[in-house]
Amino acid sequence: MPELTCVIADDEPLALELLQSLVEAREDIEIVGICQDGRQALAAIRATGPDLLFLDIEMPHYSGFEIVKRLQPEPMPAVIFTTAFNRYAIEAFEIHAVDYVLKPLNAERLGLAIERAKIRLKSEKIHRDDRKADVLHAIGRISAKETREIDPDISPADDEVKPTDSKTL
Repeated sequence: MPELTCVIADDEPLALELLQSLVEAREDIEIVGICQDGRQALAAIRATGPDLLFLDIEMPHYSGFEIVKRLQPEPMPAVIFTTAFNRYAIEAFEIHAVDYVLKPLNAERLGLAIERAKIRLKSEKIHRDDRKADVLHAIGRISAKETREIDPDISPADDEVKPTDSKTL
């Protein structure tokens, strides 16, 4: 069973075909969208909610950068830019791309980028889970505190559910 889902977007048919074949050769990723321009990519991303994006930078309709900007503040998938141009690397990392892979693509370099994406996604999930736990813990504290403000006779032990004695019913 695949760990990740991805959308691939590239306007160059041969590059798209190569990237698709490299990703399909892996068992840990399922391709949920293959797109040849930025408009298709944006629609596929919004429709499928993938974990990972492989984006060319220079594409018709929207560039890879424009796609990322249009997705924000929606939850962002991990982004790996795949391009023939090294001149965009700084901008790619400024928008928190996981990696920047230059064409021609090869399985080893792409595999390294995918492993980086997995690490980032796991780290973000741990961070989200920790934040959820903190929020739930804070909500629990606030609720108990607010209850005690309404009725000062309630002690912290009263917040616990106690079994009832059937004889008192």
